[in-house]
Amino acid sequence: MSKNWKLYHRIRKSYRSIIALIIIGIVTVVVLTIYSYVSFRDNLITKEQEQLLTIAKTTSKTLEDFLDEKKKDSTIMVQTIVDDYHDSLKKDEITDFISYALNNYFKIQNGKIYQIQFYDEYDQLIYSTIQFEETLEVAADTKPFQVPKGLDGPVIGEIFELENKDLAIDITTPVVVDGEHKGHLRLILKMEMMYRLYLEEIRIGSKGYASLKDSDGVLIMHPKNEDIGVNVMEARKSEFPDYDWSELETLVELQKLEESGTGIYHSIWYQDASKKRVKKFSAFSHVKLENDFWILTVSMDYKELSDLATNYFYNNIVIIGLVPIVLVILLFYILNLRKNIVYLENEQKYIKQVKALNKDLEKDIEERKELEKALYASKERFKRLFNAGTDLIFVLHRNPTNETYEIIRVNDMACKKFNKSREALIDKNFLSLASNTTQIAMDNFSKCIEDDELSVFEMDLILAGGITPFELSGQVFSLDNKTLMMLIARDISKKKAQEEQLERDRGLLIYKFRLVAMGEMIANIAHQWRQPLGSLSLMISNLDDAYDHHDLNEDYFKSTMNNAQNIIQNMSAIIDDFRYFFNPRQEKTSISIKNQIESSLEMVKDRITIGEVNISLEDRSKSCIYGFENQLSQVVLNIINNSIDAMKDMTNRKIDIIIDECDHRIRVMIFNNGENIPDEVLPKVFNPYFTTKANQDGTGIGLYMTKMIIESNFGGTIGMFNTEDGVCTEINLPIGE
Repeated sequence: MSKNWKLYHRIRKSYRSIIALIIIGIVTVVVLTIYSYVSFRDNLITKEQEQLLTIAKTTSKTLEDFLDEKKKDSTIMVQTIVDDYHDSLKKDEITDFISYALNNYFKIQNGKIYQIQFYDEYDQLIYSTIQFEETLEVAADTKPFQVPKGLDGPVIGEIFELENKDLAIDITTPVVVDGEHKGHLRLILKMEMMYRLYLEEIRIGSKGYASLKDSDGVLIMHPKNEDIGVNVMEARKSEFPDYDWSELETLVELQKLEESGTGIYHSIWYQDASKKRVKKFSAFSHVKLENDFWILTVSMDYKELSDLATNYFYNNIVIIGLVPIVLVILLFYILNLRKNIVYLENEQKYIKQVKALNKDLEKDIEERKELEKALYASKERFKRLFNAGTDLIFVLHRNPTNETYEIIRVNDMACKKFNKSREALIDKNFLSLASNTTQIAMDNFSKCIEDDELSVFEMDLILAGGITPFELSGQVFSLDNKTLMMLIARDISKKKAQEEQLERDRGLLIYKFRLVAMGEMIANIAHQWRQPLGSLSLMISNLDDAYDHHDLNEDYFKSTMNNAQNIIQNMSAIIDDFRYFFNPRQEKTSISIKNQIESSLEMVKDRITIGEVNISLEDRSKSCIYGFENQLSQVVLNIINNSIDAMKDMTNRKIDIIIDECDHRIRVMIFNNGENIPDEVLPKVFNPYFTTKANQDGTGIGLYMTKMIIESNFGGTIGMFNTEDGVCTEINLPIGE
């Protein structure tokens, strides 16, 4: 039994080792296969780019040689004409000879020369020939030609249009006999002829072709006739305005530097009916002229090349999956790898022959890829930011034709809120989405944004759920020679509701404050009525005693009644003072700060007396303020009452009031010698419902209402700070109205 158990464990351990080896082998093979694919693909791409560059350079050199050959032919024919001038005496004989010689040369060219012209010393056209032996009168297929001056040899002119809109180029050579100008010989070459001879047969893959541009990027040779004579970038952007042409634009600018190279970019194959945007290889070289150059470009489909590498990778994966045994997989991979190595070595022999021409190519490609990645990442970031958040974003363009604000871009949130697709909102007039905004108001808003005079603008938009108030902010910017405006709309319906609730709460606070203030005033009335009531009670008792003891005479009775009447009038005056406090006069008046403070102190004189508070008042001002007297009294009473409460534990209680004037404002400083307010409490004393007298029936609205009256009704400021001897309340009020 023990032997069998040991044998079982040995077999199990061996089995695990085999499984581990198989897994390691499979992982190794997969890694090596991927590495082989990447190496094969990269080498194949590099080789193909070098081949394209070789084709471009060879073709551009062929075009240069062709033009040089025609310049040499022109020189030879001019020399023949000069020799004829030496040998002939009559101009008619010279003309006949020139016609004969040029006509023979024209026929020998067999279509390579479109037209030959000879101008005499007076710049008059005396001979012209064209293909198919057409006569001069019938075949005048060129526009009027201005004979250049001061030439000392054959010169290639600029590209021009024939009467039939075909493009052509001329080679003009002066005829000089013994230092005397006798005319010019002009050879006209059609660009279409050169294209058929040297570029038309160039086909790279199933779609690749060659094209030629001038130094400004204008196509002069291309398989698609409609693109000839237009700028390559303008043609692409005009036909496909929604595509990103930055890669091609960068490549064209690089081509204008008159250096050979290669590039990878996205574009359209002209022969593709679906106009699908694809990735292309491109190599470019330059045809050098006297003072200018042409750009020859050879393009190839990137996918055709990448498919070759992809098929290679898939073939390896399929082969690996079919081999059941790890050793066979490894053996097959080694054999396949060796085969690939041999293939790559053969390819390297060819690559080394042209490698010297493109030492910096790999570095340029990597930099271009990094730039492409950065551009793509930047575009994606902008797209995410544009569609992120809860705000509605619109990009508008003001159409000068109908003066409408056309929507050219919206974010996802706008589509969601309006319950419309992006296509339904694009090109729509923005004002059609608003319920209460006119064209004039929108124009003024746009102008304010341009002048940086306005930051926000409220507007009601008609959403899918109904009319909703929005707060709009904007920015004007330029893009593609257009002035655009970006609007960011923020839903303020909740804000409006909160403001309405705040107004209701504020009214409640005012009502509650007035109730509290009324309670305090009733307490003050009680303080001021306590002594008069006591005096009245004593007078009534004395009258009663005098009556009982028969001491009540007429003089005593009238004297007592007169004193009682005076006391009652004083009590009535106290009631009137407090009645005006709660029922203010409707019109504002000019107020003397000192007089109003003294009047307020008179209302609480009993509390001041009972509390043994020493009050001093110093007035340094000469001006008055403007407002309601009772509201200022309410402010003073609140501060005095709070000061008295703060000094309840002090033995020597005092309040110092100083009034002075500075910078067209009156400043009132009310000092008390109570304890300092803690630093963490001081910033909160004017907050609603904040109180340090919770156990003493404090409401927390007295100082809040005081601050609201000073700021809202008087246009002033109020603050509180600690001093060495206690606490100071500072009020600043504007002088006059």
